[in-house]
Amino acid sequence: MKKMFRNLMLVAVAAMGFTACQESIEEAVRPIEPAEVEMTITADVDATRTWIDEENKMVQWSEGDQLKVIENGAIYRTTKAATIDANGLAQFAVSFPENTTAAEFTYNAIYPATRVDEDDQDKINTAKVKVIMPDAQNPTATSFDPSADILVAKQIVTDAQPTELSMQFKRLVALGKMTLTNLPESSTISKVTFTIEDSDAEEQPALAGRNYVDATTGTIVEYGYYGPTSTLTLNYPEPISTRDIYFTCNPFELSAGDKLTVKVICSDFTYTREVTLSKELKFTEGDLSKFSVNMESATKETNFVFPDGEYAVIAVVNDKYYALSSEANGKRLNAVEVEYTPGESLASNNATLKWAVAKTDNGYTFKGSNNQYIAWNSGNYAHTQTEIYYLDITEDAENVGRYVVASKADATRKLQKNSGNPYFAFYASVQSGSLYLVPVVADTTPRFEVTPNEDQTIGADGGEITFIVNTENGAVVTAESSANWLIIDNTFKATASANNTTEERSATITFSAEGCDDVIVNVKQSGKSTGGETTKSWVRVTSTDMILSGGTFIIGYEATANSGKLVPMRSDATGAKTTANGYHYSGTGSGTTSNSSTIDMSTITDTSKYEVTISASTIVPGAINIQLPNGNYIGTNDSKNTARLYTTENGNTAYGMSMSTNNVVTLKCAAASSYHTLQYNSGSPRFANYGGKQKNLVLYKKN
Repeated sequence: MKKMFRNLMLVAVAAMGFTACQESIEEAVRPIEPAEVEMTITADVDATRTWIDEENKMVQWSEGDQLKVIENGAIYRTTKAATIDANGLAQFAVSFPENTTAAEFTYNAIYPATRVDEDDQDKINTAKVKVIMPDAQNPTATSFDPSADILVAKQIVTDAQPTELSMQFKRLVALGKMTLTNLPESSTISKVTFTIEDSDAEEQPALAGRNYVDATTGTIVEYGYYGPTSTLTLNYPEPISTRDIYFTCNPFELSAGDKLTVKVICSDFTYTREVTLSKELKFTEGDLSKFSVNMESATKETNFVFPDGEYAVIAVVNDKYYALSSEANGKRLNAVEVEYTPGESLASNNATLKWAVAKTDNGYTFKGSNNQYIAWNSGNYAHTQTEIYYLDITEDAENVGRYVVASKADATRKLQKNSGNPYFAFYASVQSGSLYLVPVVADTTPRFEVTPNEDQTIGADGGEITFIVNTENGAVVTAESSANWLIIDNTFKATASANNTTEERSATITFSAEGCDDVIVNVKQSGKSTGGETTKSWVRVTSTDMILSGGTFIIGYEATANSGKLVPMRSDATGAKTTANGYHYSGTGSGTTSNSSTIDMSTITDTSKYEVTISASTIVPGAINIQLPNGNYIGTNDSKNTARLYTTENGNTAYGMSMSTNNVVTLKCAAASSYHTLQYNSGSPRFANYGGKQKNLVLYKKN
């Protein structure tokens, strides 16, 4: 199908809006698997849409423009990049899965496609589409940044999937033209920041941020509900000599007494002018507002230049510090948690955290230890490449000592750590915000770690505990026992003699190294049995080290914290399918469910049908395998709400661990992406791998 949009006409003070008309139809191409309905949208174009033709009062589409089209409020598709044919028509192509059952179809569209939030997981409410109004823009000498424009189409309702549509668009943002006067004629402009300040703090408008757009009515429900900002940053990859500054923003209104601050970075100096308004300044949806700022009395300062050197790039999230690594994390780069004090250097021997920052005529480059440059290509991604890639560094006025690092090609893409995941990428939305750029120095502080480092229990007959001691920077570790019945040798193997009394006894083992804090491990030994006991001795797991060290365990769900009463996971399963209760697995059929009866760990006598063996994974460092008595391993294949048995350990059987309050353990399979957390479902009831929304577990370890 083809669809034509007419030129946009400026109204009032060059106000802009879209109309559309229909044109010819192209036959849909339908692949056999899966069937798709293809649509072609055609727009009337005779030049480009990236500049404003004020004399003829119109703007037009550009090659490369893309729309986000929504079918039935649920299926989001991005059109292919627009092309201009010989007749001057801009064409967009998009397709949707063929649907022959729905009684009604709705279609909505938003421009540009890149501003519809890519992380939006709730794509069912077309009345509240998340659309980002960027605070960093790349205008030209003659026009605003087209990727900072927001247009919405009038909703179309049909009774069948069409092969042609005719849509009408309107602009949801305001356009601005700020003319700067009395700057030196020889100066060229590379960047402008524009900040507004309402005299009433509670009325501070959001020039940019994430907006809720009602695509059904073509209106904005809420401006800047997330990441609102009163500052716009306008970057010019090629410095301009004109004094006309174009931008887009959310509609707003300032009154007499309100302030605006303009900061202009020129080829000679940086000029800053603060203006207190004497009359109203209003920016209206769809309108072009013009005003001027006299820079004659602006303050003048030397331009900011970040010095060349070797730096760590550090983000802070929830009072924790993360350094940017040159190692890949899928389509992003790893974030490594570090110990850092603001204002100081980062002490680290990790070469992947070091970036050589250099200033060039075209921007800054960040070169990693892999001799590659950090770069952005598309989406919320980051990577390194051998070709030089240019970035921009600016000071964060609100956070002293921190900097904003953005792509020189697209200033809306800022290097940030994801607020909830262990990686860095270039985001248009607000994540960790600005960054510390700090020198890296060698880490010479001696340190050591001891595994296990939590309380240990030994039976009355005696036994051994093997400690693993890892050292850094030359730490020399010694260990000393406080009791003669517990001996530890220079290989850090502790040996306890038999306790021939009926009284429990205890001792401590102290690990020491010069310049390091001591690590003290408490060891308890039970007294000799008086006979007649049938219960087995089980120790509650209170740290992940107790799990990683291996042994025999019971896994279960504890409804009342620290009660010792569990709904246990059964371990007497055989094969890929079983009639045994206790966990759910994949295979033919729907699997089985667990009963919800509980066991009391303080009085239980028969644990044979609950015991599993846990051992350290040989594939994923720091992870564990859970093995049934029949030799099979519990794992996941990322199939929804299931668990699977494997005859040998592999990446799908490796569970990572974390310990939270009340000694609750989170077990996540390291290889899976979605349904990977081993949990208890009290509603079924059963144990399986879930997406993290069921109940986490507690473990008891056999003494």
